[in-house]
Amino acid sequence: MIFSTAYLPPVSYIKTCIDAGEITIEQHEHFVKQTYRNRCHIYNSNGLLPLIIPVEHDHLGDKPIRDVKISFGAEWKKNHWRSIYSAYKNAPLLKTNYQKLFIRIQNSYLILTLYFLNPFSKFQK
Repeated sequence: MIFSTAYLPPVSYIKTCIDAGEITIEQHEHFVKQTYRNRCHIYNSNGLLPLIIPVEHDHLGDKPIRDVKISFGAEWKKNHWRSIYSAYKNAPLLKTNYQKLFIRIQNSYLILTLYFLNPFSKFQK
């Protein structure tokens, strides 16, 4: 099955990936704003909080997703990690996967799709 990229996707996306068995992440589609390709939503004490990976905006609509570059102008990695940790520090899933998630967020990939190809390259039932 072919899926679009997604940054910390919703549970329904992950369940569909697992149910599909083996998946392919689409790298040739054009970047679409306001989608899960570079954003996610988490719940914290104040309600729903959007977390967005900033991207460089030069001709975004004309670029395949594999060529979209991440912008490192802001300290978004630190803000994302602090928000996720603060909201879910007592959740069993975060306690057991703390290091994996921290390393994934802290990696310095330049291209947006590299955030997704590593952890989602293959799902098995």
